Amino acid sequence: MPFVKTRVEIEGHVSEVIVEVPENEVEPWGKDAQLRIVGQRIPRIEGVARVTGKAVYTADVQLPGMLWCKVVRSPYPHAEIVEIDTTEAEKIPGVLAILHHGNTEPISVSGFGPVFNPVLRYVGAEVAAVAAVSEHVARDAVAAIRVTYRTLPFVLDPQKALEPDAPQVHPDGKVLGGGPRIIERGDVAQGERESDVIVERTFRLPAVHHCCMEPHGCVAVWERDDSLTMYDSTQSVVNVQTGLAGAFGLPRSKVRVLREYMGGGFGSKTGLEKYHVITALLARETRQPVKLTLERWEEIVTTGHRPYTVQTIRAGCRRDGTLTFLDLKAWVSAGAEGGRFALNSGIPVREMYLCPNVRTEEYAVYTNHMTNTAMRGPGNKEGMAPLEAVMDLLAHEIGMDPIEFRKKNDTPWGDQVAKIPYSSKGLSQAYDLGAKEIGWAGKRRKVAGSDPGPIKRGVGVGSLIWGAGGGPPSAANVIINTDGSVILQSSFNDIGEGAMTAMAMVCAEELNVPLSLIQVRAGDTGLGVFDVGTYGSRLTPSLTPAIRNAAADARRQVLQAVSELMDVEVNDLYMEEGVVRSRTDPSFAQPLPNVARQFTHAVVGRGFRGPNPSDYRVTAFGAQFAEVEVDTRTGQVKVLKLVAAHDCGRAINPFLVEGQIHGGLALGRGYAMSEERVIDPNTGVVVTCNYTDYKLPTAIDMPEQVPIIVPQIDEFSNNTNTKGMAEPPGIPTAAAIVNAIYNATGVVVTELPLTAERVLRALRTAGK
Repeated sequence: MPFVKTRVEIEGHVSEVIVEVPENEVEPWGKDAQLRIVGQRIPRIEGVARVTGKAVYTADVQLPGMLWCKVVRSPYPHAEIVEIDTTEAEKIPGVLAILHHGNTEPISVSGFGPVFNPVLRYVGAEVAAVAAVSEHVARDAVAAIRVTYRTLPFVLDPQKALEPDAPQVHPDGKVLGGGPRIIERGDVAQGERESDVIVERTFRLPAVHHCCMEPHGCVAVWERDDSLTMYDSTQSVVNVQTGLAGAFGLPRSKVRVLREYMGGGFGSKTGLEKYHVITALLARETRQPVKLTLERWEEIVTTGHRPYTVQTIRAGCRRDGTLTFLDLKAWVSAGAEGGRFALNSGIPVREMYLCPNVRTEEYAVYTNHMTNTAMRGPGNKEGMAPLEAVMDLLAHEIGMDPIEFRKKNDTPWGDQVAKIPYSSKGLSQAYDLGAKEIGWAGKRRKVAGSDPGPIKRGVGVGSLIWGAGGGPPSAANVIINTDGSVILQSSFNDIGEGAMTAMAMVCAEELNVPLSLIQVRAGDTGLGVFDVGTYGSRLTPSLTPAIRNAAADARRQVLQAVSELMDVEVNDLYMEEGVVRSRTDPSFAQPLPNVARQFTHAVVGRGFRGPNPSDYRVTAFGAQFAEVEVDTRTGQVKVLKLVAAHDCGRAINPFLVEGQIHGGLALGRGYAMSEERVIDPNTGVVVTCNYTDYKLPTAIDMPEQVPIIVPQIDEFSNNTNTKGMAEPPGIPTAAAIVNAIYNATGVVVTELPLTAERVLRALRTAGK
């Protein structure tokens, strides 16, 4: 089979990989395909296990002789360890091991430095770790460890961190990469000269947390052959396997990572973290299994977040609505060790609209708090709200409907940078369907803030673009056992979104057997069937084509066997609902179990994902609408309705897609209205480290939500016509709410979350 180079885009980052071209790639279904299972609203196959308590999560894992791990964490945002005294802790019965920088090899994790560093750069940094016979004993041992610190100056704000006399957070300098990342096309200065209208605003966007229902945790076991087994709550068993192998100098074959059920990740569980290495070190030291489950406050201070961002955006247009320039300058708090996704805020500015003159200048600044990590639409979500706010302001200045203004500046042909067309684009349909549902024509105030009296209503729109084509490498096996049962194997991870159901549906569709026959085996590197993980909206467009190829391979083998066994032309045979039939002989019917029991071994169909289309860019689009009510006397905002119209290609299971939309809307509503990590500026301590102080939206906070799947089949994306759908629903929600408040009051509130205090301050500043 030939090998080719292909481009893969995940969470705004494009890479090139070498992949094998499938020998028997199935043809895409296409828009006229008559499908039996795919496209149906089928309940989740694992749903009963989840709601009845039968599902086993990592925290449920219990092994003979298992020890508990607890970690001593830094109480200071910047300090040096002078001395660690473990004498009293070692005296506690049941304490088997204590590790710290003085007695542990300096293993680095993903470029974040050693797991135990004598220089501590954020509150919550790992100082020491204990393994004990119970959680209570481990907790007592942690309390008994005495640490002497020398505190150092710290800085929390990315703009202040750039000042000449600001404390040095990281030895590499003040900015990740040594300086700003500047990307430009055209001439912004020329665009300004051509503008009839120019607007400028500075936005402050909060750091927010993933708040997974299931905390981070793992169980490490060193086997007798010095191989490592880890049970882990992760979005990628493969990434964790690769990371552990590198950390401990092991071949990947000596590391097995397993994940059964999982309660959310949102980007925070995509790879190796320090707690994985600490747990494995303790297990190696004690030669017993060791479990670590982070407490809620540890989750918030140590496992990353969406970063705090300051963005100044300038934009201009002509009187006819043509954009002339976009100019963004962003300062992102990258944390103490730098974050891969700190430089994604400029993506919407560069890609969303047709504009000849664009410049983005982004600073990822080292600061004394935990490093930011990927979080559902990293960068795009932060960048979309400012962009969409200035789009509304420009439309207002020239007297154009905000939707018409966006359509005027749409990119119908394709990617402006790569100069290739989109594989499909349902954005215009999303605008139309969403506007109809929200009642845009009747509810939009032609003059913003024109309602009489203190209670004002308005509607707003927010757009999105997201690279959602996924791609290789992904692989699957479809095994038909000798009893006729079917097993689908891959290392993918169902993280709570229903992926097991969607993958089983694709397998049953291609194999043409009842869905009930499909058993899914996933989340285990021991299967030897590669998939990199569930993040970046990559899973469905990446793995479902591989599953189709594997199922088609298994079906071909079965039909060939029946042809040989029964002396029937193979081209005359087909499979229907698990029965092998003849096109020319209606009486010929061989149920799959009858056929399979004649085999001496299981049939194994193998499939993998071929290269991405070279002539198209596969991208998801969408539009969301918000209706709000604002009390101008108090600043209180009530979100009345959210409408989300999304182009995701073919919806494998509309029920699951709508679930993704509802979840994304909740995430976006929280980002817009209430969620915010707050740090005491005097101590550097996170004060919102529980769900009493950190304001997650609850069921009573959520408005009416209407999910709309744009009827758009992507014929060029892959053989299942799919695009990713995890990240998009959370990206434009805050933008729609900000613009709805503007329509209601005539004021753009530029600091999130949109608390009553901030809204009222903005209204008073504007003289409202």
